[in-house]
Amino acid sequence: MEKKQFQILIPIAIIVLSFLVIVGWLTDIGFLLSLIPGAPTMKFNTALLFILISFSIIMKGNKNKVLDGLAIVFAVVTFLISTLTLAQYILAINIGVDNFFLADSLTQNNPGRMSGATAFCFMLLSATKILRGVNTNKALKLTHYFVSLVAIISLLAISTYLLRLITDNYVLVFNSMAIHTSVLFFLASLTISLKHPDHSYIGFLTGKYIGSKQARSLLPFVVGLPIILSAALLYVMNSGFLNTAYGVALYTIAYAVISIIYFSVIFTKLNKSDQKRFQLEENLRVTNEELSQYKLALDQSSIVIKTDVNGIINYVNKKFVEISGYSEEEAIGQTHRLVNSGHHSEAFFTELWQTIEKGTVWIGGIKNKTKSGDFYWVHVVIVPLRDKEGKIEQFLSIKQDITQKTILSNQYENLKLKNKEIEQFTFIASHDLQEPLKTLKSMSDLLQKEYADKLEGNGGKMLQFIFKAAHRMSDLVKGLLEYSIIGINKELERVHISMILEDVKNDITELIVSNNASVDYSDLPELNVYPTELRLLFQNLIQNAIKFKAAERAPEIIISAEKEQHSYKFCVKDNGIGISEDQLTNVFGLFKRLHDKRVYEGTGIGLAHCEKIVHLHGGTIWAESEIGKGSSFFFTIPIF
Repeated sequence: MEKKQFQILIPIAIIVLSFLVIVGWLTDIGFLLSLIPGAPTMKFNTALLFILISFSIIMKGNKNKVLDGLAIVFAVVTFLISTLTLAQYILAINIGVDNFFLADSLTQNNPGRMSGATAFCFMLLSATKILRGVNTNKALKLTHYFVSLVAIISLLAISTYLLRLITDNYVLVFNSMAIHTSVLFFLASLTISLKHPDHSYIGFLTGKYIGSKQARSLLPFVVGLPIILSAALLYVMNSGFLNTAYGVALYTIAYAVISIIYFSVIFTKLNKSDQKRFQLEENLRVTNEELSQYKLALDQSSIVIKTDVNGIINYVNKKFVEISGYSEEEAIGQTHRLVNSGHHSEAFFTELWQTIEKGTVWIGGIKNKTKSGDFYWVHVVIVPLRDKEGKIEQFLSIKQDITQKTILSNQYENLKLKNKEIEQFTFIASHDLQEPLKTLKSMSDLLQKEYADKLEGNGGKMLQFIFKAAHRMSDLVKGLLEYSIIGINKELERVHISMILEDVKNDITELIVSNNASVDYSDLPELNVYPTELRLLFQNLIQNAIKFKAAERAPEIIISAEKEQHSYKFCVKDNGIGISEDQLTNVFGLFKRLHDKRVYEGTGIGLAHCEKIVHLHGGTIWAESEIGKGSSFFFTIPIF
């Protein structure tokens, strides 16, 4: 059953019981007036005031102003009747309020008059309902005290009945309060406490703080144990088993022993709770230190800004001040327009706001402007922060200054564009140069055939020089053309490297056999590569190994591959003449020749081809060598 249902059902039960008492007075049914034979009766005025205060409890705080007003009227009437009754006790007068509604013919002493404790409790309960209309902190505290006091008085009255202490010699303030009167007072105080738990003993007893927890632990001991022990003591003494002295001694010993055991259990739990608290405090301290370090790292590396839901800045860190040039005082209370560069459109910011207002994190790049007018780029993450109810209350912006990266990125894009233009120019130039070169070669060939024996002096040699130069230039232009088209319009294919090497060996079989060379390889991987380009790479390296062989031994080429973390490292090792250490850095340059062209033919572009092919695959290439012992060419191919 829910708390709100209790708040209605308990007052209704009080009204029903009070109505039965009124019926008892009207029909002379004594059982309804006094549940315990010989005990005090519930007076007519008492039953009437219980009905009035119960209706006041139900109706007070109602949205209907008429019902709320009636609740105050009922409370005021209750307060007046109870106050007048109490005044009769204090001033020793009779003003006729006791028998105003119904004459009491059963009671001999002060007929019809409710007890002083009953009048006092009604005065307190009605005051709580009247004070609820004031709704100030002081009034709320008073209602808490009043309700708690009624609960204490009613519990003491109930306790006296349980201990059979209802005589003129015990607890005189309760000597004429009926048992059902005290029960109904407790139920009324309980209802008010449930209705306003933040300012009542129910809220205190059910609270989550240490004081409330200890009150819950001690309540059975403070209230229940004395009643139980007293009841047991009275029963034993009234039965004649023990005299008063032994009874009091036994009571004291029992109370002390039970107290020691009870408090030992409570204090043990407190120690465990304290240990957990210390551990939590230590964990919290460690967590705070970590958060402090994270905050320091964030402040050192990033701009941090917090705004409210309207975009008004309420916090900036030192990095913002450092980069933007605005002081903290200048920024607080402003919006992000303070650093708006005007670079982005209104639609850009509209989309940004639509994203974060939905509670979604926004990530992107923004161009801002410093106080001095300089521009800077930031990578921004905007995080919506929610309150306990899940509503967005703030926006946290974390910004990374990427101005330098943006400049480098633009430079890189420009460089890629330039390289593309150069490649296009190289292709066009080398392609177009082929035609005049063909003419030059054919004309020099005709001149040599027709006029070589007719020219006098050095004419024939000069003509031969022209012929050779034309052929060499044709080879250079052809190599440049091949270099420019490497990787154009190609797609990666899954190929086994051994298959590529088999094709290479088949293509240069004559060269291998004529030089008595050997090409060995094993355990090569299967990779995603550009097959034609990689074939050219191996062909160039093998041909170079055979070309630059040592005179005293046959060429031996060994090809191997070693798997690394994200790539394969290949090695093409030979036993040739080797390369001097000072030339290793220039070995991959375009048209770089390391040896006399009169001894070793070639254009000097083969290794440049190799470097471009490796870079096309996203790898690196380098060489290690020792004069007279051979060279090792290493390159990496990433694993895709």
